[in-house]
Amino acid sequence: MAQFLDNRGRLFGRLSVVDLFVVLVLVSLVVFGFLRYSTNETDLQRVRLTLVAERLRDVGLVSIEAGQAATDEVGTSLGTVVSVSFTPTMAEVVTPDGRLVLAESPLYQDAKVVVEGDGRASSSTVSVGGLPLRVGKTIVLVGPGYEARFQIRGVELVGG
Repeated sequence: MAQFLDNRGRLFGRLSVVDLFVVLVLVSLVVFGFLRYSTNETDLQRVRLTLVAERLRDVGLVSIEAGQAATDEVGTSLGTVVSVSFTPTMAEVVTPDGRLVLAESPLYQDAKVVVEGDGRASSSTVSVGGLPLRVGKTIVLVGPGYEARFQIRGVELVGG
């Protein structure tokens, strides 16, 4: 009967233990990558993402328009911009008689962008393009002529 492990560290005198370990690691990485990043079209659901950026100077963000593709800073496609709205940022201002009042800022605006795209929903999170989406998370939205930091304020599944 042949030895299980010979004096040179080979299994049954043929395969090195180190080689076997490397092959097992590579196979497990391939299987993990396939399971993690393979797309099954039947699992995709429509996701509506509400993004808000506060205290932005209005220059540069005027180019965000409905119908544009929305991507993050690493190029992950979030979907298509459905709507964009700008409102003046409210700021506390001291009046001449010493009172604090809320007034519209002449310099800053708040932006609200709604994006819809195809994503996946699990019991713990909703993700689009492999990017987990959670309320409160910060995303850098990039498009033609702009790059701005937005906070996720809403994540919802659209339709059934």
